Amino acid sequence: MQDSFESVIDIFAAVIAKYPDSIAVSLDEKYYSYQALDLLSTRIAMQLGACGIGMESRVGVLGFRKPETLVTILGILKAGAAYVVIDPLSPPQRRCFIIHDARLACVVMEHECTETLSQLADSVPVYFYHHLIEEHSSATAPSQVVRVQPRSAAYVIYTSGTTGTPKGLVVEHAQLSGLFKSTAEIFDFGPNDRWTLFHSLAFDFSVWEMWGALLNGGQLVMVSADTARSSEATRALLAAEQITVFNATPSVFYGLTQADSQAVLNGAPCLESLRLVVFGGEALFPQRLAAWREQCAAANLRMVNMYGITETTVHVTWFDLPFERLQEMDRSTIGKPLKNSRTWILDDRLQPCPVGTVGELYVSGAGLSRGYLNQSGLTAARFIANPLGTAGDRLYRSGDLASIDASGVLQYHGRADEQIKLRGYRIEPGEIEAALVGHDSLASACVIVYRTEAAPFDGQLIAFVTRTDADHTGTIIPTPQNYRTWCEARLPDYMVPSAFVLLEGLPLTENGKVDRRALHSRLESE
Repeated sequence: MQDSFESVIDIFAAVIAKYPDSIAVSLDEKYYSYQALDLLSTRIAMQLGACGIGMESRVGVLGFRKPETLVTILGILKAGAAYVVIDPLSPPQRRCFIIHDARLACVVMEHECTETLSQLADSVPVYFYHHLIEEHSSATAPSQVVRVQPRSAAYVIYTSGTTGTPKGLVVEHAQLSGLFKSTAEIFDFGPNDRWTLFHSLAFDFSVWEMWGALLNGGQLVMVSADTARSSEATRALLAAEQITVFNATPSVFYGLTQADSQAVLNGAPCLESLRLVVFGGEALFPQRLAAWREQCAAANLRMVNMYGITETTVHVTWFDLPFERLQEMDRSTIGKPLKNSRTWILDDRLQPCPVGTVGELYVSGAGLSRGYLNQSGLTAARFIANPLGTAGDRLYRSGDLASIDASGVLQYHGRADEQIKLRGYRIEPGEIEAALVGHDSLASACVIVYRTEAAPFDGQLIAFVTRTDADHTGTIIPTPQNYRTWCEARLPDYMVPSAFVLLEGLPLTENGKVDRRALHSRLESE
């Protein structure tokens, strides 16, 4: 990896020169070499440049997880612009909001997304991928059309806002290239690795997947949305494609471990090629991995839990999960910061919390993004001056709760805005969920507080749970009372759920996280 203050296009050009004929990206039986990816994306860039697209322009990308979408993204970056992914599977209202809020110079889309044209009206120019490719079909231009600066915007990703309105986050090339420089020694990625592009391109985990493969000469295997929604199909793909690096939210991976355990039980070999699993996006319960790791995983498998936020360029901290201690780990350990970041546990007065004391997690360093698009007030509120740092140093207020132990290792304690105040007590749902998944029969748990219009200031703790395939507690099938007794032995009485709802699986968002809103809606409809 080269100097962190380069554009990813500079680094990518060096990779192309080194591995021109290696497979860069694939989907089913379709394969693109690095050289082909370079040529096609240059055609896109030349056409966009001819249309007036340049530095700091923002170009929408409306496409599925396909090689053509990746080519479009690379072409936008080569033109000096920033890409803004618009997920074609997202609600029409959200798509329209992003198109207008981002003030896009144009939108590049696939023919499969033509139903969105009516929503665009005449508000923004629209170009089809295949038309741009054909326009410069004989182009033999160099890998880079313009000189992209490290401080140029690379992409804008929209995250959910607390007010219900999405907010765009601008990340620069320097932050993106710095992420991979700071993780190079930790992971030793290389040209023999085969990654999945498992997540929606509108979710920043995909940024890590995409560039982790391409900036290291590896192969990016694209996963369709239908496959990603099925644990069994995902397991089959990992085996067939000999994937070496897999990234997933814990909720997705728990389902995958069940599918893998069943496959191994039916005689399938272990996923021997899988050398690294990276977790991110939500709290991890290591206990849930213990039995699978012992019975099914390959001997050389490494599992790393990472913490990060879109505002801090995907990842901030990392922690190698010790296999011999998985069963006893009852909280999500997120480890220590990457080289490009520094973490702070601060109280309400922005003073450091003592060791072992829970406070809010703040992040500083080169990984901090530029800020929110067209929202200077929100940027100023969330990216604040660091009272404990040097002049010009910024702190990002994460809204997450954490503590630090004597060795400098961080423990995650959940979202500050997810803390429940019930009958005068402050309750962390994650603590209850961790206690529940410690029960041998439970695969996963999500705890919410349910309030009614008749009693808006009171509420009940409701635990939604899923069971493992095999019950290890004996021949007696556990009942809600068993789970209540289990919790009473481990939690204060005010943290014991009032009711337990057994589900076949917890609902997930498109990003693979537990969908708490769907659980609330389920209760309200009953």
